[in-house]
Amino acid sequence: MKARISRLLSIALLAIIVLMAAFLLYASRRHEAVLFYYGGAVESPDETALAIMNPFRDKASEKTAERLIADLRTSNCQTIVKEFSDDPRICPVLQTSHHARLVWREDGDSSRMLVYDIPEKRARLWISFSREEGGLGVRSISVVR
Repeated sequence: MKARISRLLSIALLAIIVLMAAFLLYASRRHEAVLFYYGGAVESPDETALAIMNPFRDKASEKTAERLIADLRTSNCQTIVKEFSDDPRICPVLQTSHHARLVWREDGDSSRMLVYDIPEKRARLWISFSREEGGLGVRSISVVR
């Protein structure tokens, strides 16, 4: 009995290793940042969104967006928002939320769009980047509720 359980566990472990290797090989050959998306329209915050992102993507703009989101949750939000948007909903949404999860990313030659789900507020934060001398810089931010 123990031998049979041990054999089944070994087969299951081997299957997991093979599946992981196949996924990583697939991801390494794809240029898209989003490998799989399930859910409604990205524009609709009422829809559930599940995204599997490519682990080999360039994450520099995502790190910039995360720093921006953290800054927008501070008391300096209004000052920061003035630089990128005139949308009055951004600060109230971000200052009272704790979670933001990347659900979509669209890469262009000279631009990038990141969409974050903010489930507590049933909102989506859109951060647009454009290419500048030093790389990609934030161009605009907006909230869809």
